[in-house]
Amino acid sequence: MKSKIFIKALSILLGLTFCFGVVGCGESNHPTLPDYSEVADSYDFLAYSPPNKGVYQFSNSTDIVELGPDLRTVEGYTVYKDAGFNMLMLSGTAAYDGEVPFEQSETCRAWDNALKAGLNRMIVNDRRIRDLIERKGALINENGSIKNEQELKEVVKTYLSDYATKEGFYGIILRDEPDYTYVKSIGWVCEAIRQAAKELGHEDIYLNLNLLPYDNVYSRFGAEGQYESMGEAYEGYVRSFLEATKLDRISVDVYAFRAKGISGQFYSTAQLFRRLADEYGVEVSFCLQSFQMFTGSTMNYRMVDKNDMFFEIYTLMSFGFDQFAYYTYSNPDKETSGHWPNNSSFVNVDGSLSNIYYYGQEVMANAQAMSDIILNYKHLGSKFYMAKLANFDNSPYLAAPRRCCENI
Repeated sequence: MKSKIFIKALSILLGLTFCFGVVGCGESNHPTLPDYSEVADSYDFLAYSPPNKGVYQFSNSTDIVELGPDLRTVEGYTVYKDAGFNMLMLSGTAAYDGEVPFEQSETCRAWDNALKAGLNRMIVNDRRIRDLIERKGALINENGSIKNEQELKEVVKTYLSDYATKEGFYGIILRDEPDYTYVKSIGWVCEAIRQAAKELGHEDIYLNLNLLPYDNVYSRFGAEGQYESMGEAYEGYVRSFLEATKLDRISVDVYAFRAKGISGQFYSTAQLFRRLADEYGVEVSFCLQSFQMFTGSTMNYRMVDKNDMFFEIYTLMSFGFDQFAYYTYSNPDKETSGHWPNNSSFVNVDGSLSNIYYYGQEVMANAQAMSDIILNYKHLGSKFYMAKLANFDNSPYLAAPRRCCENI
């Protein structure tokens, strides 16, 4: 009888000990999870070929056709913003060329509508600045119209003064995918923009420079004999722009989903940009794929699905990229190098929303849901881990220039 009483008492004691242990230790001994509520950081999203005029010229025709509504409206920009985009490129049919006073331009009208839709960071494609860049090394010339960097700054300041004081002005689009011959002119123009913007009241200005990805076309990256290998040529190309422009952010576009599989350059380029960004102390942006493209009857880039889009962004988030552009939001209004089928971008030519729109909306929302946590940390590195005997094709992950992927 005594033993039963003892066992019963011991059981009650152990039970009470467990209860007090759970309740009593809850506040003092259990680990406290970090609170990220005050971080309030977010990813930046923008799109190439943003809401357009609804007028197209296809690569197989010289005809200009109106197939959809003008999306450069308050409603059109609201749809764009609702997808998850928080920055806007005023490019394409919303670019500015200075042919009419800014207040009377399509750029200004689109800008005002975007502000009403709740977008407040505008990046302007000023074609006059683009024309300066196209002069390459001859831009500053003792015998030319611009003889020194001071004169270049005054020219650029005249251009910027058209819109630099307008609400929402955030930055300038420089040039898409320049080869190495543009290093001098883009470097000069970057410095001229910075100085002119500062004189116009902007201490800091966003400059969008989207560089070429790694490929096997040596002539894009360096003069003949300048480098010993393609890997060295590409790294030298990126370094030359970093040093000439002194930008605090650079971008690159590598479209992973090709007709024959995943591009090996997707990983090698991302890793090189991450490594050089850390070395130079700059931020990095990446242009993601939301299009399908044919050259003639040959498919070069396949259509993406939702899993592809998640794969893209999660991979790059793991590399520490914090700003993303999608190519494209709508089909290019003028096709020159290929054909972009309907239903392969966020918005179709008739203005309707494709599945890509809803995939992208979900992808961006998921990324933003994690932004406070992920962007609170500093990226230190990424590595691949594989079985010695892979039973799948791993060449897209390993077929890369040695210098670009030395950390794998």
